Amino acid sequence: TIASSGIASPFTEDFENVTPGLLIPANWSSFDPDAFDEWFIFSMQTNKAVALNNWGYTGAQNAKDELILPTLNFTGNSQASLSFDYAHASRPNAVKFDSLEVQVSTDCGSTFTTVWTLGGTALNTVPDQASIFIPAGPQDYQNAQINLASYTQFSNVLIKFINWSNEGNSTLIDNINISNTQGTGIESNGALSFNLFPNPASDLLQMDCYLQKAGSIKIKIVNMLGEIIKESNYTSTNGFNRNSIDVSDCAPGMYNIWINTGEAKPVCKKISILK
Repeated sequence: TIASSGIASPFTEDFENVTPGLLIPANWSSFDPDAFDEWFIFSMQTNKAVALNNWGYTGAQNAKDELILPTLNFTGNSQASLSFDYAHASRPNAVKFDSLEVQVSTDCGSTFTTVWTLGGTALNTVPDQASIFIPAGPQDYQNAQINLASYTQFSNVLIKFINWSNEGNSTLIDNINISNTQGTGIESNGALSFNLFPNPASDLLQMDCYLQKAGSIKIKIVNMLGEIIKESNYTSTNGFNRNSIDVSDCAPGMYNIWINTGEAKPVCKKISILK
């Protein structure tokens, strides 16, 4: 049963008071469709984090595991943001990769909207690991911040993390904070985040982005000589957008992908194309 009104923000969870093992905080929930692997609290000397063991997820192909926060109440605030620390590594010479996604629901979980996603090598916070990845300390984590201002009129907000496993390596999340401010790491322009994967790519390159404004996204693929190989335009909506870029006719090599929304400073991402 979903509460009609959730816990008032701000909200924080650093997992330090949760028993290590196959337990998550008491008022959280999880969903493990294949009953094979699941989120759990991992203790590392002086720190705890919630983790998913992709290394041991034998045969996983986009296997989905959800971690759901308690229902939250954002009403009475003009701003809201989510921040968290994450850590991840890939296997050496990997050809498939894990990804992490954040979704939000305001209808008791009937529907969810993706507000952040990261996958491929872009999710990695450390170099490839030839054994199960265990963070050595805070230096192995990176921070993500997500603007949730569009949800401040709702009193029953559900937020969930989704780990998509492709038998890569460990994913860990720590220091989850819901605040009533925009957040110092969130850009105020039109583009909040871009992610391109897989990298290397061969046929299709997926572009995930989160925008504050609807409009258009212009893509330029530029080779190492500075020549524009391909240009594409995409219509975007406010919030999460996912588009596929056809690179099947691009020669093998390194390329710069220039992404321009017209509302923000153009972003450049480097990719490799293999055949």
